Amino acid sequence: PGGFTLTIQPATGGTTNPVPGTYNYTSGFQVQVTAVPDAIYEFVSWTGSIYSTQNPVTFTMDGNKVIQVNFRVKPKLTIQSNEFGTTNPVPGVYYYATGTQVQISPIPKTYCIFISWSGDATGSNDPLVVTMNSDKSISAYFRYIYAPIATGRKVLNRTFSQAEYI
Repeated sequence: PGGFTLTIQPATGGTTNPVPGTYNYTSGFQVQVTAVPDAIYEFVSWTGSIYSTQNPVTFTMDGNKVIQVNFRVKPKLTIQSNEFGTTNPVPGVYYYATGTQVQISPIPKTYCIFISWSGDATGSNDPLVVTMNSDKSISAYFRYIYAPIATGRKVLNRTFSQAEYI
């Protein structure tokens, strides 16, 4: 039996195991290659001599092969809030795998109330559930409410007296 070469091409957004390069295998050898995405990337597919959406991918060396792994940036979630509250997770930028469901809870500051979501979400659900199938930008809107005026205990004011003379 003869030998064949496998060439794994480098890709933006990650690497592979074994690392990109050219390898020699005997005919009939079963090869397994794993895609290893960088932090904000996710695996999409293998193309070239092999097309697959499986990771890792396993195939038989029955000829020379050139494969390429394809990555994409994960959908980005941007969360914002005004000065009267925050959110959980806290306002900022996050990346989630496609299809991930993310819960966002509004957290009003003292004497404030949560009003609604805006941007790529509407309504006032608490928590809000967002499906990450694309980039999303969501803002939490809070409103200040007046602090209660009376604090402490009620006391009877006896400074005024009423007398009746006959």
